[in-house]
Amino acid sequence: MTNDKACNILTSDLDFGTLTSLATLHTATTSIGVTCTSGLPYNIGLSNGSGGGTGPTARRMTNPSTTQFITYGIYRDAGHSLPWGGTIGTNTVASSGTGLTQNFTAYGRIPAQTQPPSGQYIDTIIVTVSY
Repeated sequence: MTNDKACNILTSDLDFGTLTSLATLHTATTSIGVTCTSGLPYNIGLSNGSGGGTGPTARRMTNPSTTQFITYGIYRDAGHSLPWGGTIGTNTVASSGTGLTQNFTAYGRIPAQTQPPSGQYIDTIIVTVSY
């Protein structure tokens, strides 16, 4: 038996840049490119991250040297009203393969919050394509 259905993913960092204050919200975008066999239905899901996040709008970028963190969310829309998570049928992005790369924008938002100490804050999100 031959399985001729496949998908490939290409992602880039969601980079909020250097921030001097978290007194107001900050946004950033990135692209997720998915190439799937033509006609193949699929869903793109995002994990809550490696930083101890509890949901799509409560992810955490952590400072590897401390226990400090910055809370942020990733959304499926520019208005930041549709969280992007990993539950198919609830908060993933559904599409169908064309054989060509389809690009999807991920919209990140850091809400206003108490400023943690200066440093580098990171998180790792796993992108899953289910088909």
